[in-house]
Amino acid sequence: MNLDEFDACLIYSYDDGTPFMYLGSCGDAKHSKLTDKYKITHVLNVTEEIDNFHNDIVYKKIEIEDNPRTDIQNHFQDAHSFLKQVYDSKATVLVHCQAGTTIFSV
Repeated sequence: MNLDEFDACLIYSYDDGTPFMYLGSCGDAKHSKLTDKYKITHVLNVTEEIDNFHNDIVYKKIEIEDNPRTDIQNHFQDAHSFLKQVYDSKATVLVHCQAGTTIFSV
């Protein structure tokens, strides 16, 4: 699989242009080719059924049904706390759900 086949996209950078946050799917998260290339150090896994994939990445798992009708508001504080920790450490995070519907429904 080459990097052109991944769906992950950069959505936020630090003030100096260094990448901060990518959004993608579980397929993106499981391939070390992508996590290595984009220097992903943290993953916010927003799924019920997908396990974490890499031992060398810091994970936060928030179990949310991957459905556009799912109310995700009660998980914002937990997600924000994790993302702030990543941001404050100047690291890079990939946020993913299973099919890409939950994280794009906000």
